[in-house]
Amino acid sequence: MRTDNQDVDWKSRWSGNEVEVSGQTESTHSIAVAPDANVRYQQSPWAVCMDDASMNVPVLGPGVSCPDTAFEALALICPEGQHVVDPVFVSERDASSPTGWGPWTLSTPGRCVASADLAAEVSRELARLPLAASPVSVPPNGWVMVNMDTVVFTSPDAQVFDLVVLGTPVRVSARPASFSWDFADGTDPLVTSDPGRAYPHQTVAHTYTRGGSYVVGLTTTWVADFQVNGSGGWIPVPGTATTTSPGAPLQVYEARAHLVDGPCPSTGPCTLT
Repeated sequence: MRTDNQDVDWKSRWSGNEVEVSGQTESTHSIAVAPDANVRYQQSPWAVCMDDASMNVPVLGPGVSCPDTAFEALALICPEGQHVVDPVFVSERDASSPTGWGPWTLSTPGRCVASADLAAEVSRELARLPLAASPVSVPPNGWVMVNMDTVVFTSPDAQVFDLVVLGTPVRVSARPASFSWDFADGTDPLVTSDPGRAYPHQTVAHTYTRGGSYVVGLTTTWVADFQVNGSGGWIPVPGTATTTSPGAPLQVYEARAHLVDGPCPSTGPCTLT
């Protein structure tokens, strides 16, 4: 059998009078109504009801029922490394129909999509994902002293999204790959693959040499993998995405030594000489 000018392999299965469609991946079963509300679409595996008596044109579509004759449920079998994209069916408003809708007809044939094609499309989607910016953690009291470690850290957690790409349901897992810390004191950003840890187990820190008010910024670079729903295997996504975190204010103080006239009182300021 040929569909859409491509050679495809089909698997047939008989199951009484009920449609039973199988495939190598999970299918998306959803109905969407067009903006004009007179057309609706559904992506689904497809079935064929054969008329044993006349062998007329078969009935195609999701949810096909064959009350008086046997049928074939057909599943597209793709070559290794490719994934099934179920066909899309269309139904139009029909006032004479008991349901108000006409029969489902084939709009876009099913096809096989290579992993490389999916990866390229997911790469484009990666730049549009609503990634949450990495949280910026600075000393909890909001101040530090000059010439001492200013400990910073963020979250290493991945973010997971479910998408439909080229008609195929996929899961995308984006994880932070590098962190660029801007300490706003004129020094070059500190770039690391380490998200850092809280004191006293810190692994990322910066030393301010001048007092003042600063806003610590963070830019995170994300990489991703994806899997076709139900396939179990993860495939790298080309490219990266970035997020910029809201800055965290930080006050840096300088300590100065002064001579005093005798011991300082237990309360109140010392008397400077």
